[in-house]
Amino acid sequence: MHTKHDLKQMGEKLLNWHNGMDSVYAVGSFFLNGNEYPDIDVVKRAEAQLARLIPQARKRLHGWGPEEVMELNALVSFLKRYVAERMGTKPKSKAYSKDGLAEMFLGYVETALAEENGDTEEPLNRKYGPKNIARESLAKMRRDVESFYRKHAADIGDKYRLAGYMLWMDRNGAGVGFDDGRDWSDAAGERLSKAAQALGETHIYVGDNGKIYVS
Repeated sequence: MHTKHDLKQMGEKLLNWHNGMDSVYAVGSFFLNGNEYPDIDVVKRAEAQLARLIPQARKRLHGWGPEEVMELNALVSFLKRYVAERMGTKPKSKAYSKDGLAEMFLGYVETALAEENGDTEEPLNRKYGPKNIARESLAKMRRDVESFYRKHAADIGDKYRLAGYMLWMDRNGAGVGFDDGRDWSDAAGERLSKAAQALGETHIYVGDNGKIYVS
């Protein structure tokens, strides 16, 4: 189930996107306060409204680009899972899915920005966001996440966002990993941790042009 922290995080993102879409605004307002939304049909409408924006972002309308596609996909994925949980249905989680990839990738990118300081003492996410990552570097990060997810979807299950966080932390030896025994079984956690560490360390830095690159 989603925690209050999850709801608050998604509520903030939903409100950034509502732009006159009443259902998105309504759901986002409840989530921002850590509250469940009482009418599941409104949540479904919010999901549909956001899904309709994805083709526009892919066409780079309104100044949008890959970062917006990534965030919209993650929001739609979250709302789909939220609806499934509230309706008592179990979403498919043991096979590769585009929704799962979108949510895992967002978790991975957000963790990179939160954990890296660059040449400053503050985390990069204090000043930068996904839109500041150079296109080729964002593509490389996505390839790493997608390759890992395709190979290990069965072990990851439906903990997509957490898996993105753990992948960045585990591969960089940050002292937190899949095998800490809290979120995955011992066997699955060990397999995921070993695979993440086999990828080797990776870091991000700010270039002279103000764009973020992967080292």
